[in-house]
Amino acid sequence: MASSVRRAGCGSSCRPRSHIGDTTLPRLKIAVVSNEGRELNAYRIRKFKLDGFVDSFVSSCFVHVRKPDEDIYRLALDTAQAKPERVV
Repeated sequence: MASSVRRAGCGSSCRPRSHIGDTTLPRLKIAVVSNEGRELNAYRIRKFKLDGFVDSFVSSCFVHVRKPDEDIYRLALDTAQAKPERVV
């Protein structure tokens, strides 16, 4: 049986990625913001199979904005279609 987990910004119980097949619980979106070069970025995603549980990646090498610039976080919010008050 899948247990629900309270997450800040979720507003309700969100299901962890380990329960992907369980559609009875709300889904937690995961977006990654990073400052990496293209080769390292692609390597990490492939090596650790991050695309299997991450919904979107916002990498400075593609968007030409680096953390801590607010614009990279705005891009992540737009990509995730999330409101700032709903994000951890």
